[in-house]
Amino acid sequence: MVRLATVLRNAYATLARDAGSNLHKVGILACLEEHGPMYHGELATRVGIDKGNLVALIADLSRRMFVEFAQDDRDRRRTRLRLMYHGEHFLRAFEARVAAFELEFFGCLSAQQSGALEQSLTRLLAEHAGTTTQKQPAAQPPKRVPAARRSASDRYASGGS
Repeated sequence: MVRLATVLRNAYATLARDAGSNLHKVGILACLEEHGPMYHGELATRVGIDKGNLVALIADLSRRMFVEFAQDDRDRRRTRLRLMYHGEHFLRAFEARVAAFELEFFGCLSAQQSGALEQSLTRLLAEHAGTTTQKQPAAQPPKRVPAARRSASDRYASGGS
C-alpha cells in the first residue's frame, strides 16, 4: 500500500509540476473551490500547511491571478482569500490531466474491479476523515465516480511540491 501511495503521489506531483505548480498550491485552489472564501488560518488548517509557509504559496497564486484577497464584510480589518477565474480554469485543466492519468493507470482493472476499488477507497477515506458513508444495497453494483467529480481538495491537500 505504501508503495502504491508513493507511486501515485509522485505521479500527481509530476502532473502538478508539468502544469507549472505543485500539490500544495493545487490543494489550496481545490480547498477554496470546495469550501469558498476563507481566512488564512482556516485555510492552513484545512490543507495541512503551516501558516508561515502558506504566505509564500498564496503570494505566488495571487501573482498568477489564481486567488485574491477580499475584504470581510463583517470585519473590514480582515481579509479572506478567494478563488478567481484563472484559478478555477487551472483546476479544470489539472483535473483533466489527472482524469487522463487515472484512466491509463487504473486501465488494467476491469470495470468491476475499478468500482470495487473506488468503493473501498471512498469508504476508507470517509472512515478516517470522520465523515459517514451511505451503504449501498448488496444487489446494486458500485457506482464509478470519475476523478473530476471526487473532492479535489481530498486528493491534493496533503501533497507537496
